[in-house]
Amino acid sequence: MNNRWTPLLCTLLGLATVGSLSVFRLLFITDSDVRILKWGAALLYLGWLIWESQISIRETKNRKDTHDQGTLELAAAVKFILLFACLMGDFRDSQFHDARGTLGLAFMVLGIGLRAKAILQLGTAYSHRIRLPRLPLITAGPYRWVRHPAYLGTALAHTGVVLVFANPFSWAALGLWYGCVCLRTHVEDRWLMETVPEYREYAARVPSQLLPFPAVFQGILPIFLSLFFVTTITVLVYFSLPHWAGWDRVQALTLIGCYLGWLGLESKVAMRETKKKKTDSDSGTLELYAFGRAATVITALAVPIFWPEEHHTRGFGLLLFLTGVTFRLWAIHTLGELYSHRVRMVTGHTVVQSGPYQWIRHPAYTGMLLAHVGFVLFFFNWSALAVFFGVFLPAVVLRILTEEKTLLPALPGYAEYALPRKRLLPFIW
Repeated sequence: MNNRWTPLLCTLLGLATVGSLSVFRLLFITDSDVRILKWGAALLYLGWLIWESQISIRETKNRKDTHDQGTLELAAAVKFILLFACLMGDFRDSQFHDARGTLGLAFMVLGIGLRAKAILQLGTAYSHRIRLPRLPLITAGPYRWVRHPAYLGTALAHTGVVLVFANPFSWAALGLWYGCVCLRTHVEDRWLMETVPEYREYAARVPSQLLPFPAVFQGILPIFLSLFFVTTITVLVYFSLPHWAGWDRVQALTLIGCYLGWLGLESKVAMRETKKKKTDSDSGTLELYAFGRAATVITALAVPIFWPEEHHTRGFGLLLFLTGVTFRLWAIHTLGELYSHRVRMVTGHTVVQSGPYQWIRHPAYTGMLLAHVGFVLFFFNWSALAVFFGVFLPAVVLRILTEEKTLLPALPGYAEYALPRKRLLPFIW
């Protein structure tokens, strides 16, 4: 099928999905307050899709464009997964539902309003596809603060949808959606930076892709993520602990305790990051990587475990986790002051070939992935596995490629060091 019709087809499928599932599921809600919140959210979302359908129709008249690199289709697929997860979840009432649902509606209104404002600001120059922008560039309205306010709007709106229709599966799907938004933003921004000189000048004036005040956020992100992890993990474990017994409970507490201790050990790196200069070498990969990690852990803890009690795979998962953490900390210790959560070149930067770096080029990422494979195996459910392979693993791969794009031309001797060594796994990649 000609990809000009993809946006319109996606919009029609979205209308059919939300409309049919909303009617089918929401008619069975007996609580009037819950019904009003969920019907209000569903109708708001349907109205949004109908409004954007005019853009989808316009897309059918535009020439074929390939700068998306498949990200539009990927985002459409993940959006369907998110909608199905929201509307197919458990609709039982919760003591937190009224507050959470009201907050969700507020997020939806804010996100849809921001996206609509961004689209109207561009007018007919807006496209669902990644195309050459019309010059002169539009830099008014929300484009004064962030370069991609439409993507920020859709992220906020779908966060609101999940708050209204909250269940473990919708939270897992939201993690996938965040990953798609970050990936699509990265692909579009990188192509525009390489192709449009006016856009590079605009990016220098507005350095933030998605979040305002990037210099501040860049410094506090590692700290924020660590605090977010600790709080979320503690809450989830507190509510799930009564369901654990015997040896399983001992292993679970051991793994969680080691995970929190691991975060504590790396917190000094996060603190050190706040004192360093801003760098754009990440190209947004740290944010995607952070969301992938957070979504994997939260989904593994929030969704019911697939394994029966005292399953042998839990012990194997714990062993993999401890091995991965040990391997990562060894790699970080080997780099010393050269290690950074951000991709950056520092004064006196040299090629390190000792410790685990004598076998592979990125052992810290190998340890990170191995640890989370063990984590997912211990708290196994299919949603966590999907988030790991759908968001976290691709984010790590993209980050490695971005890092090497910086190191290869700038670090003397790195090309010779990299030639005989694989990136993550010996003899494989």
